[in-house]
Amino acid sequence: MKNRENNYDLLRILACFAVIIAHVSTEYIDNVVQNGTVYSNGDLFIVILFNVLSKFAVVTFVMLSGAFLLSNPNNKNRKEFYKKSIKTILVPTLIFSVFYFFLAEGKTIYDIIYYGEDIGDIIMPIKNFFIGVPYYHMWYMYMLMGLYIIIPNLIVFIEKINNKKKRNYYYAAIIAMCLISGLTSSIKIKYSICNVIVYAGYLLLGYKIRYELKDKKNNKVGCMLVILGFVVLSLLSVYAYNNFMILYTAKYDLLSIHNLVFSITNFGPIICLSSSLIFAGFSKINIKKTVINISNKTFYMYLFHAIVITILFMIENKLLKLELSIPFVIILNSIISFVVSYLLSVIYLWFYRKIDKNDWLEKKIVERLKLK
Repeated sequence: MKNRENNYDLLRILACFAVIIAHVSTEYIDNVVQNGTVYSNGDLFIVILFNVLSKFAVVTFVMLSGAFLLSNPNNKNRKEFYKKSIKTILVPTLIFSVFYFFLAEGKTIYDIIYYGEDIGDIIMPIKNFFIGVPYYHMWYMYMLMGLYIIIPNLIVFIEKINNKKKRNYYYAAIIAMCLISGLTSSIKIKYSICNVIVYAGYLLLGYKIRYELKDKKNNKVGCMLVILGFVVLSLLSVYAYNNFMILYTAKYDLLSIHNLVFSITNFGPIICLSSSLIFAGFSKINIKKTVINISNKTFYMYLFHAIVITILFMIENKLLKLELSIPFVIILNSIISFVVSYLLSVIYLWFYRKIDKNDWLEKKIVERLKLK
């Protein structure tokens, strides 16, 4: 606990809450893009503002992974690192993938029965499962598993380039390469080596920022960097609002000329800049109060939050048919989702430790991969 870096714990919590805000606000964006729903200009701007302000979250999560995993030389030991990763990453991903697959299939069957959707849609959850998207947020877990596979190699690589005089140029070149490949590639399979490699740049960036700023604490400078990061995102949200149909309907068309500079994807230069500013800001802030009890649940909160959001919108829109203020709903649903996801994570971890039936699955995987 003495060596705990509370600044990064707080950043992890903030990023977790931002992910939830992103997915709550995306419900309204999807209504516009997919269903042609019309909102007032004020409501539309608030939705986009919330959505763009939260875009640093995924990038920050990857940078946090790089900051700690790549700085631990013990992670070069493939067998030990992979054995540890089976329990922390692989098993939870498999459990939640099956859960969300059945949820997605159930929703599809419901829409076919009650809304007359195409019966062929029943195949989509199966297809999505095999490309690493059993539910909309689970792509991150499959990408993360791919990143964990190359962690030992990256540590060896870092040790080599750290011995070179012009090592900063190597890091800059790697990150630039990842951004370019991310902006010019359309990646469907989330655990593919292509998707993993483009996110590896953020692993290295997180490691580098923490390494350079670890002993250079300055709360004023740190706060200024964080504020500057959010100011950049705010300006991007204004641009996004003025170019809504271009940015959001072409969101996944990464070859689009409109997206090369002002992209709101995780590889957009402005998203990279703002996320780096926020990460660097928190790296310089010295926080004495520990928030580990929440921080160490954020991984499972990420896994749970999607089902909580789905249920909330189902209750509000289909059962109660409420017509509430959009900004109010975004804030309310985000807070409720955060709290409920935390409680579900506590319950899940209690059962996991109490029953410990996952040991069987872990042992089987270890045996199959010959990691004993």
